[in-house]
Amino acid sequence: MVRVSAKKIAKIFPSLVALGACAESRPDAPAVRLVMADDSPPLVAYVSAARAWSPLGFVFSFDASGLPPCAPRWRETGEAECELTINIVRPPGLMETHGTSALADHRTQTIAIDRRKTHPLLLAYATAHEVGHLILGTGEHTRRGLMSGWNLSLSEEDRELACRQIAICL
Repeated sequence: MVRVSAKKIAKIFPSLVALGACAESRPDAPAVRLVMADDSPPLVAYVSAARAWSPLGFVFSFDASGLPPCAPRWRETGEAECELTINIVRPPGLMETHGTSALADHRTQTIAIDRRKTHPLLLAYATAHEVGHLILGTGEHTRRGLMSGWNLSLSEEDRELACRQIAICL
């Protein structure tokens, strides 16, 4: 187990600490519920990392929002008064079977992160990045920002991608 001090977490995750206060959603972004699909205990790190997308209006939680489930085509219709459920699984050996330590499955709305990935920063990168694939509905990557897979800040490239994919333009 890797131990990281609170001071180091604040230094590594400054944007997440600042975003923690963002709780209001915009009407054009659905609520997002993260569910541990394999009955693992939920880690606050998953919601904290996913909140990097909060500036676009998404609100993340482990709790149900009370909204109806999002339709499969919510991105195209603009119907965002709904809850998008993203399942999280932690299988062993993902690198060996798929050549990566994290991936997103659009069909099942599931992100898989190799069980051996335990370093808090790497887990945060993987979570924010894979959640991005599912909320944006794309396999596209950016050179900088969340969709680069190596950053926890929403970059201009990420914002442009969100504008193209889900018409949330900031």
